Amino acid sequence: MASVTYGPEPIVLVLAAAGAYGLGFPLPVTLAIAALLAVLVASYRQVIAAFPDGGGSYAVAKKHLGRRTSLVAAASLILDYVLNVAVSVTAGVAALTSAFPELYGERVWICLGVLVWSRR
Repeated sequence: MASVTYGPEPIVLVLAAAGAYGLGFPLPVTLAIAALLAVLVASYRQVIAAFPDGGGSYAVAKKHLGRRTSLVAAASLILDYVLNVAVSVTAGVAALTSAFPELYGERVWICLGVLVWSRR
């Protein structure tokens, strides 16, 4: 769900690149994202009801689909966590370099610095 916070800006940029025709689509795209979030919330509620002691995609997959599928779910979660951090850090650094353009050339080092600092 954290990735949803970074999605609207690129969506609007792509729609703006399509010209006047594309600018009519932000509301339908926003409604589609809201519908997907509603499905996600309903799904999480069902998982919580079925696994009150905790569990996520790994536990659900292991119980209902087997060990191999649960390992795929676990690997997907790890990849999602890594990508979530990458998107969060780059979005923050993009905002910082937007406010301070003189830092634009140093954005890779700033990203690395944020990662190192966050490990403290």
